[in-house]
Amino acid sequence: MGGGRHPARLIFSAAGRSWRGAHRGNNEDSYLFSSSAAAVADGVGGHAGGEVASAMVIQNLAAVIQSMRGRALSDDYARESIATANYGVFRRVQHDESLSGMSTTLTALFCAEEDLILAHIGDSRAYLLRDGDFSQVSRDDSFIQELIDAQKLTPADSARHPMRSVVLKVLTGRNDSPNSSVTLSRHQPCEGDRWLLASDGLTDYVPDELVKETVAAGLDPQATVDALIALSEQCDSRDNITAVICDLVQGPSRAEVAVGGAALEIYGQLPAPGTRY
Repeated sequence: MGGGRHPARLIFSAAGRSWRGAHRGNNEDSYLFSSSAAAVADGVGGHAGGEVASAMVIQNLAAVIQSMRGRALSDDYARESIATANYGVFRRVQHDESLSGMSTTLTALFCAEEDLILAHIGDSRAYLLRDGDFSQVSRDDSFIQELIDAQKLTPADSARHPMRSVVLKVLTGRNDSPNSSVTLSRHQPCEGDRWLLASDGLTDYVPDELVKETVAAGLDPQATVDALIALSEQCDSRDNITAVICDLVQGPSRAEVAVGGAALEIYGQLPAPGTRY
């Protein structure tokens, strides 16, 4: 992989980890991180090839990020990159009908020229810790969130709802489907900010206050994701668990991209730039 650098600016100092969990036979989560991007994808359970969908989207997105060699992305390029990664799912299904119906969530954060771009679809989540305030930035594309928005359900009761795992929007490979439409939002970066991207295996089982305490404990990114995974085990998470921590720091951007979870287990380390799955 190339080691190209650019002048110092706000970049990500990041780490990630994915764990199959104690109750699952495979891992359908994937993640990536670099100095300029981070993402978590959760293959939707109950559909064929969820792990393949998340792995393909993350690997293809990682290849695009690596080809940028640390340069900032525009809104249009971020959207185009996700559409390209999503289309790879469609092409794979064309070649293997047994994977028909596979899909994945995606929550991704990109460094743009002046700010950050958050791309989101599904029920993986993005949180921001700034000056001690910890808040969820993404909105779940879920049946439960619809009920909460309509004031038919309280957040406290949502954890016990039998349809809490129903996701309304995911990447299916079909870019022309409104149910595969990714939401993009812009956010002002501040040095010292800490972002958490996580699959619902963490957020569905670990209380928000414990997540906040762990993210705000002052540990480095790798120790923080390790602590979050340990908390998930203590809380007996019934799902795969994935977390990526991104600290905003001053420094030169780099081209290298790390991948993990199903993306690493199925495809291995990121191949030469330009490769698509």
